[in-house]
Amino acid sequence: MMDIVFCIVPKLDPYAPTTGPALLKAHCVDAGFKAMVKDFNIDLYNWLKLQNRHEEFFNAKDTGFITWYDRDYVYPPEWEELYEIISPRVQLWIDELIELKTKWVGLSMLSSASVCVGKRICELLREQAPEIKIVIGGAAVRSQTKSWVDNGLVDYYIFGDGEFSIVELLNGNYAADGINSNSPCQVDDLNTTLMPDYDDIDWKQYEYVSGPFTLAQDMAPIYITGSRGCVKRCTFCDVPMLWPKYKWRSADHIFGEIQLMYEKHNRRLFRFTDSLINGSMSQFRSFLTKIKEFNDEKDDIDQITWWSQWIIRARGQMLEEDFKLMADSGITELDIGLESFSESVRWHMGKKFTDDDLWWNLEMMHKYDIHYTLLMITGYPTETAEDHQITLDGVKKMAELGYVSSAKNKNRPSTAYLSFGNTMMLQPDYKIYKMLENDPEFKDGIRSVDWSYKDNLPEERIRRHLEVNTLVSEITNQNWSWLQEKQLRQDLEEIRKHRDAYG
Repeated sequence: MMDIVFCIVPKLDPYAPTTGPALLKAHCVDAGFKAMVKDFNIDLYNWLKLQNRHEEFFNAKDTGFITWYDRDYVYPPEWEELYEIISPRVQLWIDELIELKTKWVGLSMLSSASVCVGKRICELLREQAPEIKIVIGGAAVRSQTKSWVDNGLVDYYIFGDGEFSIVELLNGNYAADGINSNSPCQVDDLNTTLMPDYDDIDWKQYEYVSGPFTLAQDMAPIYITGSRGCVKRCTFCDVPMLWPKYKWRSADHIFGEIQLMYEKHNRRLFRFTDSLINGSMSQFRSFLTKIKEFNDEKDDIDQITWWSQWIIRARGQMLEEDFKLMADSGITELDIGLESFSESVRWHMGKKFTDDDLWWNLEMMHKYDIHYTLLMITGYPTETAEDHQITLDGVKKMAELGYVSSAKNKNRPSTAYLSFGNTMMLQPDYKIYKMLENDPEFKDGIRSVDWSYKDNLPEERIRRHLEVNTLVSEITNQNWSWLQEKQLRQDLEEIRKHRDAYG
């Protein structure tokens, strides 16, 4: 008999198990409870793969998994088609949970793409095993999740950090921080958290695709969290809603986890879940030094590599020796939320770094062969035609400098990849929405891409989106991806649906 089974709920990338359930298990076991982790995400992915339908439903047709954080968590129209396919597997999970005779089921829902399957698991457990108590957590949980408790779908939810709250819940302290709360719980000192317990995980089940290659299983990553929250307060980001304060682990604590996972689970690639890894520069430098010293004593094949989100800092904050140390520490990839080449747009967002800072950082990463992806937004509300032209010119400049590979010379070395996502959907909790909602020139398209501000119209944002992605394809060695095509289709469909509904 189990006290609690933590379940990783689809849909997620099939590269590795999320770290949350393993971390919660460690805390529960430490408190004397019997706990287990089940990764339903990788189980579903591999089951669909046997039918050659994994690419179809995990990628191109993944909208069946997704519902937004509205009050009722309504299933999307595509859900019925998806569930008709996956229902035998979902029922198998229910049978497994019942067979384990667990007292509690904890569902870890990382994003809006986990909500539909999570909701159906709750419905089936209520029907077939009403004696099992259900608690849900993860980044998909918000204060609106209270409707699930009110409607009897779950017993409890934990909003925010759950390591200590879950133990309190199992001990019967239902009033502990974060439990059925309107505000997120946040662990004050991350160095008090335990090391994740992955003993229930079969690492052979995971695959890692890098470009055209599916890498060996021991090359697949393991997720690791070095900090929570962000030093920035960008207007379009929901991170401050989950973690109001930026908290970080010490370099010693992070490196201790890396060593444990390296030795116990043979992991080599560590993919950080942080919003930024360089929030505390002193700890960042200490971390890089520890990894470099570790790798200096290993053969290439046994060295540690890592991948993280990272922020561009002012020229005086990130020194040239920091970039060299990053290169020497096994960095494989950085994801950087640049969002726009326009300094005025970035300043309004809250990025607060200059063009001089930007181009110096890019120069240093090219010099030290640090590979990165620039994450970009098309059509931020204050973006003008002039701002858009600055972004087009920025793409051209990156090609001219050799930072991205050229379509004319595909063998030219490059360090950068440009990722222009779909146009912005404004959510009511976002800072940018609150800044605009009373502006007479703002036409509200809440939870829709169909909004307008001054001459920033939906049709114009789509045009800019097509223009910049076409430019990237023409002058660099980057082609349109299935994700870009899907996002464009979704934008156009969203505008159509919104206008049909509201005129």
